Amino acid sequence: MKNLQRVYFILAFSVFLILGALIFILPQEDFSPDENAYLTTLPKISVKKVLKNKFQDDFTEALSDQFPGRKFWIESATKIKKIAGMKDINDVYIGKDGYYFQKVTNSDIDNEKFDKSLKFVNLFETMNENASFMLVPSPESILTDKLPANAYVYDHEKLYNKVLKTTDKDRFIDLRKLLKEKSKEDRVY
Repeated sequence: MKNLQRVYFILAFSVFLILGALIFILPQEDFSPDENAYLTTLPKISVKKVLKNKFQDDFTEALSDQFPGRKFWIESATKIKKIAGMKDINDVYIGKDGYYFQKVTNSDIDNEKFDKSLKFVNLFETMNENASFMLVPSPESILTDKLPANAYVYDHEKLYNKVLKTTDKDRFIDLRKLLKEKSKEDRVY
């Protein structure tokens, strides 16, 4: 029994040792096109960074971004979650008919930034009498029938109503109705 435990220990230790070595040997990726995100690379060590715990934080983040076979592990985990019936994976809703939607809730909307942008649009509108503008609707506000059941999304109507209250309605191009009609027309079933 003790020999079997030693074999397991040596095997586990060897796997961790090899994976750890591969992190330093394999070339580092700066960008993941699958995630459309920049990845953290291994940081350069310095006494200043070590004393401020900055090196340890950066190193931990880099280890998760540069882990050998990272793409395989992420894809495997996602497939398992989809098979298990999960409809919200890493802030992405798995919709019907192969549709994917970024999960954006009311708490993700920066109302202060939205209001500043709206003030800028209103200023631009007063300075340019021939200008028109539009607020492009998000996919989840158009393809509501493709969202999973009970998907929680931000209040699109609230933002549109705020725009319509503060701008010239004759110069505002509202695409929602047109896009909803087109989305039903162009679908192949």
